[in-house]
Amino acid sequence: SVRANIWPIIRNALKEPTRMTASRLDGPNITLYSLPSIEDGPRHLAKHLQSPPCVIFDDPKRGLGVENYLKLLTSKVVVTEGGIPSGYQTHQKLVQIWHSTGFIKKGANLKSQPTESEFKKRSGDFTHVIAPSAEMIPMYAEAFCVPPSRVLPLGSIKTDFLIDPEQKSIFARQLISQIPSLTGKRIYVFAPTFRGQWPDCVFHYSSINLDEINEALADD
Repeated sequence: SVRANIWPIIRNALKEPTRMTASRLDGPNITLYSLPSIEDGPRHLAKHLQSPPCVIFDDPKRGLGVENYLKLLTSKVVVTEGGIPSGYQTHQKLVQIWHSTGFIKKGANLKSQPTESEFKKRSGDFTHVIAPSAEMIPMYAEAFCVPPSRVLPLGSIKTDFLIDPEQKSIFARQLISQIPSLTGKRIYVFAPTFRGQWPDCVFHYSSINLDEINEALADD
């Protein structure tokens, strides 16, 4: 009972001095921070940085750990594709590379209607937010509670590589090696998204008449 009631008070009392001390230490130049379920964005970004970044995956089951906590506090730049608790922030720049190309963030935020201060405490006060296009700047600014000047229309890290000619050639060779019968054929991609309340959202394939589509396509 004492541990359950007293330890959180002590821990919170120590957190602020720790953060202030850590902010004066030298740490990693860039830290990529993510939850395990949405880690492919940071992993992909890590391959393209000139110097190896520090990569931290915050597993809720095991906790962050003292070493990783200090790395976050002392990092000059933290890049995340989710949120980052306010207790992990000191002086560093905080960049958001949102992990979904469909804009579900705005809908989620407007549904729960957090205040700006609540959102920044829970998800982060971002120095910059990366958006897929200039047209989406106003929506990303509203969803992430930042002024439009902080939103940079630099593309989407998870899908931009799909239009890279070299990467497309690699994908094509991999696909043909797995399904040789597609050689020389046109390939149509059917890519449904999800709808409803996550994680119980299901796409209704019964609404697509695949036989009718197949009949309408040419032999190639």
